[in-house]
Amino acid sequence: MLDAEQKIGLQLTENLAMYPAAAVSGYYFAHPEARYFGLGKIEKTR
Repeated sequence: MLDAEQKIGLQLTENLAMYPAAAVSGYYFAHPEARYFGLGKIEKTR
């Protein structure tokens, strides 16, 4: 439907895995009241 193989070289294997393996996909939903949260700064450990 998206013609992804021609446009970006993405293929589905016979088991419906995406190739190349680094490919990702997903559904993204947004809501005006949604809020993101932080877990704090990332720091080096010794």
